[in-house]
Amino acid sequence: MAPILSTKKAFFAELQDGQLLAWGAPTHGGDISEVKSTLESVGVQGAWSNEAAFLTLLKNGQWLAWGQVRTGGDISGVKPTLDSVGVKGLWHTGCAFLAELKDGQFLAWGLSTHGADIKAVKPALESVGAKRVWSNQGAFLVELKNGQFHAWGMAQCGADIRAVKSELESSGVKAIWNTNSAFLAELKDGQFFAWGNEKDGGDMISAVKSTLESVGVRRVWSNSFAFLVQQKDGQFLAWGRGSNGADISAVKPMLDVGVRGIWSTNEAFLASLKDGQFIAWGDAAHGGNISDVKPALETTGVRTVWSTGHAFLVQLKDGKFLGWGPAISGGDVRGVQLALETVGLTQRVRGLRVPKVWKAPPPGAASGSAFAAVKHFLFGESDPSHAEAAEAAETAEAAEDPLSLAFPEDFYMNDFSVREASVKVRGAETAAVVKTMRLHEPDTEKLAERLRQIKGIQGLQHDSLVKIFDVYAVKPTMIRAFD
Repeated sequence: MAPILSTKKAFFAELQDGQLLAWGAPTHGGDISEVKSTLESVGVQGAWSNEAAFLTLLKNGQWLAWGQVRTGGDISGVKPTLDSVGVKGLWHTGCAFLAELKDGQFLAWGLSTHGADIKAVKPALESVGAKRVWSNQGAFLVELKNGQFHAWGMAQCGADIRAVKSELESSGVKAIWNTNSAFLAELKDGQFFAWGNEKDGGDMISAVKSTLESVGVRRVWSNSFAFLVQQKDGQFLAWGRGSNGADISAVKPMLDVGVRGIWSTNEAFLASLKDGQFIAWGDAAHGGNISDVKPALETTGVRTVWSTGHAFLVQLKDGKFLGWGPAISGGDVRGVQLALETVGLTQRVRGLRVPKVWKAPPPGAASGSAFAAVKHFLFGESDPSHAEAAEAAETAEAAEDPLSLAFPEDFYMNDFSVREASVKVRGAETAAVVKTMRLHEPDTEKLAERLRQIKGIQGLQHDSLVKIFDVYAVKPTMIRAFD
């Protein structure tokens, strides 16, 4: 499991000694007293969460959940199937879970109105197969293997795709992002479409649409009520609910200078700027006020950031932890701070174990695979550095000559380290380093230096690195034999 996971109002953490901690609202998973002994004695292999429930896969293959019953915390109706058949892929809305089983079946549980009712789409999911899955608070959106799109859940959250379905299917989708109740899609032809709740980002005014399509998008972030975009020219724009982060007038000049990372709660954004400053905006009561922690963030430096729906949690570079936001939502870490700082977090995260040799699946492989999950994560961000890797990947898969990665040893997909690897694209291999920590703005200079150390490649610049399935490799133009 990830070292720290969260629901809307609770955190769940695994320590290096195997202890498991939870804090925040008991109603949202912050109380693990009834499951703690099982979790710690058997061990956790993987963990997932939605708005108010945690779901875990134990090391013995059994599934365990807790939190709000109605949002997925009760798995009694599906547990026998999950345990016996096994799970290939898992997704969630705010109040429901969706599982693809190893035998090709699809199951869902939680609130039927928020995506747990799959009767209308189950035949298509199982007969055609799901290629990619997205979700928000109340709706699932699926691209089938035949290129068709289906959505279900709450219409006001984007489950009604009649107005955009033809464009999604005819042009093809490059990336999709979401707020609580809206979706934003970038099509392969460069067009952008938004739908769902107009106030929460579903209404992309013509001026914004025109700018996105003419200037281009580098990165997209979102919280529950606003989209935030960095354009290819470095400028930032946002839309949605102004008081929840869409009004960036006060911080835009600083954002435009450059950001290292951006994180969010449901109603606020936090940004690390390239000059070392930290700024926050949006709802002050839900993470948007950092006046009490700003000196520590800037003087000590930040290693990692997590959030619930209403609170931020930060590990500083000296190993200490800080939290802010409502105590009931996890912002008060005093009860767990000593354990977090003295024992430390586990160094592995949720996800399937990656073997030493990891090959791309053939065209049309299920989106629930670990490989496809990483692919979706990376290519779900519109970063220019992804384009070349994506093109190479698509070409390789189309030719049934998939990418393959080679690692010195097995490792968890996103454990916290930098690992040597090699990547093969269309028969050519190159040295690479695995980025094993999810950062919004990777420190490419450190990665470049690490790659230079590993294989002695000289003249490696920032723009020589390209992401290929969670790996930073030398761009194809610099590919050389892997010794």
